[in-house]
Amino acid sequence: MTGHELRAQYLNFFEQKNSLVVPSSSLIPTDPTTLLTSAGMQPLVPFFKGEETPPSTRLTSCQKCCRADDIEQVGVTWRHASFFEMLGNFSFGDYFKREAIVWGWEFLTKTLGIDPNVLWVSVYYEDLEAPEIWKKDVGLSDDRIFRFDKKDNWWGPVGKSGPCGPDSEIFYDRGAKYDTGDPEMDRPGGDGDRYGEIWNLVFQQYNQQESGELLALPAPGIDTGMGLERTAAILQGVDTIHHTDLFAPIINAISAAKNDGALPFDLSTPALHPEDPTTKSLKVVADHVRAAIFLASDGVIPGNQGRDYMLRRFIRRAYLTGRTLGLDKPFLHRLVPVVEQGYGAIYPELIERRDIIADLIKREEERFGVTIESGMNRLDDLIDDAKSKGKTILSGEEVFSLYSSQGFPPELTADILQDNGLTFNDAEFQRAQELHTKVSGSGVGEYQKASFAGMGTEFVGYETTRAEAQVVAVRDGQLVLDKTPFYAESGGQTGDTGEIVGENGRARVLDTKKDGKTWVHTVEIEGELKEGDAVTAIVDAVRRRAIERAHSSTHLLQASLRQHLGTHVTQKGSSVEGDRLRFDFVHYDPISAEDLRKVEATVNAEILASTPVVIAEKTLAEARAMGAMALFGEKYGDVVRT
Repeated sequence: MTGHELRAQYLNFFEQKNSLVVPSSSLIPTDPTTLLTSAGMQPLVPFFKGEETPPSTRLTSCQKCCRADDIEQVGVTWRHASFFEMLGNFSFGDYFKREAIVWGWEFLTKTLGIDPNVLWVSVYYEDLEAPEIWKKDVGLSDDRIFRFDKKDNWWGPVGKSGPCGPDSEIFYDRGAKYDTGDPEMDRPGGDGDRYGEIWNLVFQQYNQQESGELLALPAPGIDTGMGLERTAAILQGVDTIHHTDLFAPIINAISAAKNDGALPFDLSTPALHPEDPTTKSLKVVADHVRAAIFLASDGVIPGNQGRDYMLRRFIRRAYLTGRTLGLDKPFLHRLVPVVEQGYGAIYPELIERRDIIADLIKREEERFGVTIESGMNRLDDLIDDAKSKGKTILSGEEVFSLYSSQGFPPELTADILQDNGLTFNDAEFQRAQELHTKVSGSGVGEYQKASFAGMGTEFVGYETTRAEAQVVAVRDGQLVLDKTPFYAESGGQTGDTGEIVGENGRARVLDTKKDGKTWVHTVEIEGELKEGDAVTAIVDAVRRRAIERAHSSTHLLQASLRQHLGTHVTQKGSSVEGDRLRFDFVHYDPISAEDLRKVEATVNAEILASTPVVIAEKTLAEARAMGAMALFGEKYGDVVRT
């Protein structure tokens, strides 16, 4: 079974179980506190927390994911990948443990035809319900069920608080040839390669408080994750995910990259022999270029911070590793059509942005090619200095500086040092890397405690700037109404100000923000306003109009930038206020004075033309078909304003 057939069968199976199939979200998450989408459930967190209503109580998806936590393990183990697809089925207060377990077993053994005798499971040791379902409803004997503590069989929360619960994992026995001889390694849940985890069934039962207290969720849910690549490797009977049809065309194309011309799309299983020194390099390059292409397809551009830095890291690490394969000139961009051919039918953004992706990868390769020689010279100087002083261990900080500034992966530096009888202080390297991670903002955000979430507010600000309302809550200089005409800060646009007037007091509204689906007004109160009071909410209409003009100007500016600099220009952030605006975007070349003049002239011409602003409500699909652009960091419902 091919990887694409597996994806289709999974989604079809759960669609038959009355689950709504939802498309993959972008690798750029809507939560600005998180770096990348790294799990199938991540785009669905607002549904699990009860902040938003899901389109169905049963969902299923194949989610694009990207992680760099285990980048050093890529090419070493059979299963690690930087970019991967996560198959998942989810329930929000609908089905629970029994259905998740029974359907999971049905899909594996009936739909995929996996021999039940090679499947093992684990459960949380205090979960008494799950093992009984495995025994009574599935028919597993007790010796096939392993019981572990929270370290192995508990998921979440991300951060100090949020949804969490026990889980049950399903393992595939890959055979005794993968035994290490260590019983702790060679067991389900061990770190060895014999038992591969292919499915994690998470029972979201609790909402953990910052104190550590576990409160029962009002509507328990199901969150499952099955790695497409590793399951495909098992079904195809190959040693690693890199032998599957998902990676084979990329690896075969890399092997042919010394030749000029278009690279082949060859699905034959690549000859990746463990003893061949080029095997790891082929795996690393294939993994990293695939991750880079998918990141670029979602609008990430190489840079020095956050996800932009991750893309740069993938490209440079792949390029430098390619040199060990004899590829000493830019070649990664030539692999874009190969990845597109393999995935374009599923992810059309690969087709739509084909030329942009290839161009930005080529430019990054060329830039790095220029710096490589200076990097090698710097490393040579470090080696000569160490030898002259009789040192055998280089400073880890120096090695990290070489990594962060020149893009030299530490393992390749280690190989070069080893050839010279040297090594480096890894503890110092790790400390320098941790400090850089904190500074660059590449950590994963936490679930934030929402003090007003769940109250809900009816927003009427598109229709009016004045509304009669009722006070729902007043707390610490913040006020919530049942309905409000005040626009809440969103997409870089500042929140409305104005006043809220009651019989016994009035509040000067200093700012408006959203907490989930609740509009929260920051206020200064004169007199008394309390819960239940009838009030009149009045927006500063003059300021609102000025902000609207600035908002329209950002759209004009983005259109002009895309016209004169290229369609790769996308919004990375903005600040829209009554008297100023800022538009953040990434362009991979300095903007010339001539281009800047053209951009300004086009914007000014549109302003002077006084073209009417037409606002309409469209479905999200209709808006995208019209060419509407999404704002960075914003979440959209099924119906949007254009």
